[in-house]
Amino acid sequence: MAQEKFSFRKETKLKIKFLILFIFSFNIQSSNLVLDFNNLIVNNFEFTQKTQTNSSTTESKGKIFRMENEIKIEITEPSKELYRIIENKIEIYDYDFNQTSIYQIDENNGHILDFIINGVKKADVKDLTNSSFSIKNDDNDILIELNEDNGFSLTYIDNMQFKNIINFHVIK
Repeated sequence: MAQEKFSFRKETKLKIKFLILFIFSFNIQSSNLVLDFNNLIVNNFEFTQKTQTNSSTTESKGKIFRMENEIKIEITEPSKELYRIIENKIEIYDYDFNQTSIYQIDENNGHILDFIINGVKKADVKDLTNSSFSIKNDDNDILIELNEDNGFSLTYIDNMQFKNIINFHVIK
């Protein structure tokens, strides 16, 4: 009887230790994946965006350059555009129309820009796997997948209900 109590207590303590270790390792994995993403996001990138509408898929290509006080996003295909992000404004230059527009970035239109500029907060992360996680974007989630080739992809549904997949690769 005493042997059974000792065995039961030992087994219970072992299960508790295993549970604590599992929770701790999950937290480390989460921290490492988010940290890896946040370290990766500070680079310059080439990207390809595929947007799936109801009847077709369109593709855009471009580059993102980070400078001290601004981020430049150059769209090279299918038309040429330049986006300059400075503080809380985005300046859009359309080469085809020789036209510039300036917009304020706020919480309604800046969620994707926010984590591209500032990285992801660990508290916003959910649905974590070994190489991906989701973050909440208004009513939809954004899936972020880190690639082995020093890049990542974003998958999300936009406000027009179109699926977008953007693949980013570090410019070396």
